[in-house]
Amino acid sequence: MGQKVLNMRKIVVTDTTKNKVKAWLDKLSTPNKKMDNMPICPFIGKYRNRIHIAQTTKPEFLANNFAHMKDVFRFEAVVAFGFWMSYDKMDKMITALNKKLAHKDTICLMMHPDGDESVLPVDYQFELPILIIQRLSTLNKARKQLEKTKYYKHYKY
Repeated sequence: MGQKVLNMRKIVVTDTTKNKVKAWLDKLSTPNKKMDNMPICPFIGKYRNRIHIAQTTKPEFLANNFAHMKDVFRFEAVVAFGFWMSYDKMDKMITALNKKLAHKDTICLMMHPDGDESVLPVDYQFELPILIIQRLSTLNKARKQLEKTKYYKHYKY
């Protein structure tokens, strides 16, 4: 059956696995008709071999470690899954991490099943949140490149 995630006296049964997260990333990197045949995340393909998928019950700890170790392991990003956190608590954690880690070229983005609005034109398919930890400089360069295209007419960030 699924795996159990224990966090703050809350047990969540999930069928989210590393392979399912990988398949989701692959889906985000393929051309999408809703995006004028652009991928939802056009740069995943370029950096795929430098994006690590990690199961964790301590996403904040992982984000801090990414900031310190990304250059050692040449990571562009880490996609963290396997934890439960309420939308509001995760939003506060992301805000605090981004203030703390921006000077270390690190930004955190969240996807949550309880989110009000999807920034991606794709259904969120997991019952648990996902934390995306990545290099801020790479994200900023990608945004500048994409501003020269029709990409942002489809995407809200």
